[in-house]
Amino acid sequence: MASRPIVRSSRTETHEVVIDASDHVVGRLASIVAKRLLQGQRITIVNAEKAIFKGNERSIKEHYLMLARRKQRTSHKKITVWYPRRPDTLLKSSITRMLPKKKPRGRNAAKRLRVYVGVPNQYTSRELQTIEKAEFRGATSSSGKILKRMTLGDLARDMGWTKR
Repeated sequence: MASRPIVRSSRTETHEVVIDASDHVVGRLASIVAKRLLQGQRITIVNAEKAIFKGNERSIKEHYLMLARRKQRTSHKKITVWYPRRPDTLLKSSITRMLPKKKPRGRNAAKRLRVYVGVPNQYTSRELQTIEKAEFRGATSSSGKILKRMTLGDLARDMGWTKR
């Protein structure tokens, strides 16, 4: 049986989608945006500092501070491994880690992504979209348990970011 060639859609959207990250869960937002980037959309995310991590604040801080303090073990010099500390670079790196970075389509998809802290002047008049599946739905779960959360801006400040 002969194998069929893989036909990829060359359908790319030329318009830019502007997404407001306020009250969106980081992991859900990142997975949905990564999928849309692979489909060929140009995506701009604003208000990156208002995106949310769900969970215990102390454990989130400990995890990300541990990642930021890693050392390279193969050198006698004091070399640290780079890890983002700004909210926009934290969100962008979490999205690009979900893309196939060794493939050209993944690298091209990463080039179509832009992430900003706050809303730049060029996007103030544009309609900001939200992703319903990625929104933080409330302070309590379905069983009534209070959900803990932390914004990306708070985490970045604890990691040493100062807004300029």
